[in-house]
Amino acid sequence: MSEILKYELKRLLFHKVYLILCAVMICYSWGLLTRDVILGISNTAPFSEWSFGYYLAKISPILSIMLLFFVTFFYSKQEKEIKGILLATPTSYEKIVTIRYVVIAIGFLIQSGIVVLLSFIFLNRFFGYTQIASFIEIIITVLLPTFFLFMGIGRMMGGKKNIVIYGIIMMVLILAFLSLPYQVELFGESFFKGYPLKIGGVEPEFYVPMGYWINRICYSVIGIGLFFLARRKEIRSQF
Repeated sequence: MSEILKYELKRLLFHKVYLILCAVMICYSWGLLTRDVILGISNTAPFSEWSFGYYLAKISPILSIMLLFFVTFFYSKQEKEIKGILLATPTSYEKIVTIRYVVIAIGFLIQSGIVVLLSFIFLNRFFGYTQIASFIEIIITVLLPTFFLFMGIGRMMGGKKNIVIYGIIMMVLILAFLSLPYQVELFGESFFKGYPLKIGGVEPEFYVPMGYWINRICYSVIGIGLFFLARRKEIRSQF
């Protein structure tokens, strides 16, 4: 099982598309930091929780699209040919599918780690800021719900034609440009940009209202539910 995990990790992480996506992500993230975040968001400092949350929220749609691309990688025509080879191994098909989603999660974790690391380098280089412990809550509330949601959507739609997932990717791009109330928005940009202005004053204290917590919990539950519903259907289809 560990050999299959290493094999799948190598195929994804060293795939040219993954490496290109990493390069694009680094360029976009650094540009966002040095163009927008460096000025501070909504009357807050560039190293405030609000500015950091805004940065992650702006990056989150791209991370979500990357996650969906990872799913299409494992459901491509080439992968269907490899499926027969993998099924010839002693490892069950369900374990192989599980391994592949572990690989997708690792790929997402690496991309997210790069994004977060770049922000820490930026804050230290330009402002000498090293107090990063306060950002852990924001990392969790911004990235985990979207990860769960799109992992669930990806697995639910993975068995279908990739055109369906490409349609979802287009919806993600549309949602990224819509300004929705923070109680329902998916990525959090409106919350981190608008709520400090609602509180008022200069450098308002960071505060997460109950409506936003409910938002993040709901998206997480939906994503986890979709993931295990798809898993149940896949198991049944094997019999």
